[in-house]
Amino acid sequence: MSIDLLGDEYLEEAETATALGRKVNTLRVWSVRRKGPPRIKVGRKVFYKKSSLKTYLDSQETHQPLLDGR
Repeated sequence: MSIDLLGDEYLEEAETATALGRKVNTLRVWSVRRKGPPRIKVGRKVFYKKSSLKTYLDSQETHQPLLDGR
């Protein structure tokens, strides 16, 4: 019998990759380069906190350049 201690506050690595439209390997490369959202590693399992993903995505927001020739 397993007890769900994580609830729905965390996503596993594969779930995070799917949510971001990236491959799991991309998340791993980002981690090595200290890029991308923060992660939590427990043994071999990797988790991403949903609130941290939102913060990361918010930080990636950019404004489109003006297209008036400048």
